[in-house]
Amino acid sequence: MLASVLFASCAKISMNNCYNENTAEKDLASLVKNGLLTDEDATLIKDYATEWNYSILDSISYETLLSDAKAAKEKAERNKKIQKELDESMTVCFVKKYRTSDWQNQYLSFDLKASNNTSKKVNGFKFSANIKDGAGNTLYNTTWNSSRNTVKANSSTVIERFVIEYDNSDDNLAKLGAAELDKLQIEYHVLSIIFDDGTSLEIEE
Repeated sequence: MLASVLFASCAKISMNNCYNENTAEKDLASLVKNGLLTDEDATLIKDYATEWNYSILDSISYETLLSDAKAAKEKAERNKKIQKELDESMTVCFVKKYRTSDWQNQYLSFDLKASNNTSKKVNGFKFSANIKDGAGNTLYNTTWNSSRNTVKANSSTVIERFVIEYDNSDDNLAKLGAAELDKLQIEYHVLSIIFDDGTSLEIEE
């Protein structure tokens, strides 16, 4: 009887135990039952774990995982606010799509209209574009830097030649090359802005 009690005591899960994919569900339920985690904390750990390769987490304690998960949530909330401010400060959209080439490669090129909605001159910016076909299937997703182009305060300008190296053996690039620009669905997000006064606004990496 004493041996059984001692075994149960040794086997009791604690926040110092390391995450294990095979026992995580049971471990988290036990931690909640024993008052070491709230239901919200357990869900936070589960959600955080799904974003990572489970095997990477196997050497990390539940205490550390909870701390990391909370930090990641706080960062995501900050970035959500920053993204809202970025989207209000500057907007971008492609206004022309065409083919270009050099002696070695062919390219799909885009001209971009950038609108600065702030009272400060923009000296550079970075944006992402998720380009989809008419059915909503992603054809190309990338991030571009525009570090040499300025946009005056409360004004718009067209910037030429954002390029994608073209490979007609790639089905998605072939579809992108054949599609009219106005038939594409494109999601744009400005990720960082550098102003001429030395300040900047950017998503946390």
